[in-house]
Amino acid sequence: MIETSSRLHHQLIKFGSQYSEWADIRHLGVMCWMIVGLIGEGSVNLTKWIDHIQTKAKIAQSTQKRLSRWVNNPRINPAKLYSPIVKAVFANWSDPEIYLTFDTSMLWTGRVTRPVMNIV
Repeated sequence: MIETSSRLHHQLIKFGSQYSEWADIRHLGVMCWMIVGLIGEGSVNLTKWIDHIQTKAKIAQSTQKRLSRWVNNPRINPAKLYSPIVKAVFANWSDPEIYLTFDTSMLWTGRVTRPVMNIV
């Protein structure tokens, strides 16, 4: 599984670096591993992604903390990073329907400090 994950990660890095400017390129790497975990596991549970992520960490908890720090990093602006990618994906979209799912789990904790994403 790791070999497949590594190839997917490499392709995501190439794709992601085309559309967004990264203050720290390591942020792109972590985001791409998170996408690999999401695809591989089919779940938004960070702890379930660990089996799909290649890391030097000796214990799984270290990888989980790294993912959690990325999600809560105030220097990362999801709207700025994802908007160009979303626009590129939908530029040639031919299907008349788009299904969107929103994660509202953070709305009720009182911790939301930034918008999830605005597509213009």
